[in-house]
Amino acid sequence: MMQEHMKMMQDMMAQMQKAKPGAGMKPEQMREWIDEHLKLMREMMGQMMDEHHMMMQGMGGMSGMGKK
Repeated sequence: MMQEHMKMMQDMMAQMQKAKPGAGMKPEQMREWIDEHLKLMREMMGQMMDEHHMMMQGMGGMSGMGKK
């Protein structure tokens, strides 16, 4: 199940990275497109990091990884 989820996340990330604004957009439309794209990318990265942290917690005490 986790592998299926990771594949879905990778596919979504690849799709978002390929996204391009439409030709002939006015400057304000371009700015709105960029703002929305950045918002979606931040949300995707946040979700990926949350899942990563949950996975690391689930592995239990990996000899203090990331802890000082």
